[in-house]
Amino acid sequence: MTSIAVAVCVAALAGLVLSHQQGPAPAPPMAGQAAARPAPASTSRPSPVREAPPLLRLESQEPHGPSRMEGQVIDAARLPVEGAQVSLGTVPLRTVLTERDGTFSFERLQPRSYTLQARRGALAAEPVEVRLSPTSEPVILVLRPTVPVEVSVLDARERHPLEGARVEVEGQEGVAVMTGSDGKALLQGLAAGRHVIRASVEGHAPERATVLHTPQAASVSRVTLLLRVGAPVLGEVVDSEGRPVLGASVRALRTGSALPESENIVEEVLTTSEGVWRMRALPEGTFRFMATHARFAPSLSEQVTLEGLASPPSVRIVLRPGAVLFGQVVERSGAPARFARIQARQGGAGGLPGTRHGTFADASGRFELRGLPHTRFRVDAQGERASSLAQDVDLGSGAAEVTLRLEAEGSIAGVVAASDGAPVASAQVVAVPEDRAALGALAESHSGRYASDVSDGSGRFRLTGLAPGRYRLRASVHHSVQSSSFWLATGVMAEVGDEDVRILLESPGALRGRVELSDGEVPESFSVALTLSQPTAFQGTQGAFVLADVPPGHYTLTFLARGSAPRTMEGVEVGAGADKGVGLVVLEAGRRLRGVVRDAEGVPVPGAEVLAGPQLLGDGSQAGPAPLRSVSDASGHFALTGGGEEALTVVAEHSTRGRSSPLVVAAGAASDALELTLRPLAGLEGTVTRQGHPVGNVAVVAAPRGSSTGRFMVMTQADGRYRFARLSQGQYVVTAALREGATEQLLQSVLAQVEERGAPRDIQVALGGHALSIQVLEADGQPLQNAQVYLGTGPLGAVTLEQLEAVLAARGEGQTRILLLMKGQPLTVTALAPGAYTLCVVPVRGNLDDPTWAQRVRDGASQLPVSCEPVEIGATGTPRPVVHRLPPVPSH
Repeated sequence: MTSIAVAVCVAALAGLVLSHQQGPAPAPPMAGQAAARPAPASTSRPSPVREAPPLLRLESQEPHGPSRMEGQVIDAARLPVEGAQVSLGTVPLRTVLTERDGTFSFERLQPRSYTLQARRGALAAEPVEVRLSPTSEPVILVLRPTVPVEVSVLDARERHPLEGARVEVEGQEGVAVMTGSDGKALLQGLAAGRHVIRASVEGHAPERATVLHTPQAASVSRVTLLLRVGAPVLGEVVDSEGRPVLGASVRALRTGSALPESENIVEEVLTTSEGVWRMRALPEGTFRFMATHARFAPSLSEQVTLEGLASPPSVRIVLRPGAVLFGQVVERSGAPARFARIQARQGGAGGLPGTRHGTFADASGRFELRGLPHTRFRVDAQGERASSLAQDVDLGSGAAEVTLRLEAEGSIAGVVAASDGAPVASAQVVAVPEDRAALGALAESHSGRYASDVSDGSGRFRLTGLAPGRYRLRASVHHSVQSSSFWLATGVMAEVGDEDVRILLESPGALRGRVELSDGEVPESFSVALTLSQPTAFQGTQGAFVLADVPPGHYTLTFLARGSAPRTMEGVEVGAGADKGVGLVVLEAGRRLRGVVRDAEGVPVPGAEVLAGPQLLGDGSQAGPAPLRSVSDASGHFALTGGGEEALTVVAEHSTRGRSSPLVVAAGAASDALELTLRPLAGLEGTVTRQGHPVGNVAVVAAPRGSSTGRFMVMTQADGRYRFARLSQGQYVVTAALREGATEQLLQSVLAQVEERGAPRDIQVALGGHALSIQVLEADGQPLQNAQVYLGTGPLGAVTLEQLEAVLAARGEGQTRILLLMKGQPLTVTALAPGAYTLCVVPVRGNLDDPTWAQRVRDGASQLPVSCEPVEIGATGTPRPVVHRLPPVPSH
């Protein structure tokens, strides 16, 4: 969710910091052990291919090719492993079992990059990105012990365990178990990284959880899935003539979800020969049903609201002829590029990147993609050693032809070596562009992946298909790119064309210590996070922790435990191969907040959930998540303990009585007399348009007017519609956060009155025809290197980023552009309407390539200084360039 967070969490400065510290997006930490039965073979239809990244892919089956991939699976003792399951990221997914000597092979492959991983029982190998070429050597996959994931499946209403639920990991064959009588199932052999876990049982709606697994944690990780009793939903899919459509895929999508499309799928089925589809159980809520088929454009149903166990009327989805994209992929010389991979990503200006449609060229380089929406696409191609630049294609007329030329032929080559100079084989090597714009273009490219390779037996690697520029290269034999630990290493810089890059892999070290509470007790569970990394959870270890395979370097450690204040330890150095002890870490008790929850008549409300945190970002139905949680007792009273000295936002909500307005408790303050008053709930919906056209996949944020820390977010669907199902009644600032290229966001805000029978509130993005050039200088006249720059309509005044957020939250109607200033380059803001604006600059000084400093900037972002000045855009003429000079930096 990083890209969404950059769009809407204004104070976090996430875009600027994370552009320097590229890594996986944060996910909620998991925190087990139960007997689990192997799952029986599924009797339902085969699951469609679904990958973990937050983009829906609709890809043609991969054609057979001339290449063969060979390899061997070994264990940590370098012994061959028989019977390991090896998975290859083809379309569809292919799997084989290793032979007695641990060897495996895949035949008839295209020469391109593939994701390869292996597992056997509780052992797993880190996924690697392998570039297959005629000279590729066998790939070595090393199985290592993993931490099991204990999944508890409970009934959402009664909280009792559900026996016989099927628990599986999407996109991984054979990773499925059934829950026992205690509702628990144990998933074995999950490598580090992001996984989507799904649970289903008869009579209940299926549920998913996206987790970032950290196998080096404790003896077991835990995740809980709450399944709701559901109602069956029936429907049909027909074409524009009313004829049934066989084999259409129908997906149930929650409205009011903060998740992108691929993570918002509740259930998925195929239509029969009569065009009929049936979902056995969906929970209460409002849904839209999306149908896709290779011959038709995707189509969405109207909203369907489910209440209780009653089935709604049959849902009819009409599919209309899809647009066709065809053309040819050629080499730089003009010769046909055989079997190149083509990706067409839906999404014009404004929305986050949408559904990816893919196919492969034939032997003459020709390709054809059918069943596309009549909208704009970005199209590119990837060959064996080169890639094309992305082209914008408009399919509004129903068809378009394009020629994709594989012009990006740049490469970087070198060797991975150990500290003693010995070559390192089977190291994963990736290259990330240093330029932010290039990084954004990469995210929208053929696969959204970094250029990658695996070092051969001599430690050699070659990264191909690179556009000109500078890249940061990282390598690891212990971590995959899906693990946050992979990105801890600083890496080395290289230019396209370099042939002798040397990546030194020093032996990883370890960090160990013990956590204790200030009263001498040890926490039952706690977590430890390395600089800018996902926390690693520990449970039942008597306070002891060990972080293994830590790249040498300087780190900031953050310790968290329920009821305690966070503890940060800076300047921790880990040497090559060192086993570093940090001793005893004592966590002080956190702040204590007490209060009462009442309804609008002043009557105490028992059973209300109370949440608190520095920032609360809910979805269309509920507040949260939050680090501090409590439930009001029979007299409506509650107590919250934990958190540090920062300001906290507190909200209470009850399933039927309503939700309170966000209440801010000042930094460092404790309180025994908080009053949270519930207001009745109502819905809010509307459509986001840009220049009259609906914009899909856009984050829409609703916040009570004046609140910058208690907000709710949903995503628009393909037709630009959004819906908040449950907001407390009152006045809100509703903001659509649009993406305007790799380094700019556009926030369009309107005021909305949320009431029981409120009218829809559309958000129309107003654009003009003016462009404004901006240059930011230090007090001495030198260009400022890094900053987050705001250009907002109307008068804005602030001296810190926290104040600027508050001003924007209170302003109501208006537009704000947020740009990232990188490396002192001047900025240009386009499509501005005439009027009065305010330019505000948030300078970010220091070395953001240093993860420790980057974390310090991120954690203290709210107090960063702001410098503002008014800007006027006239109705005629060219706006005068703005040169903004910052005041001198205070000596402290």
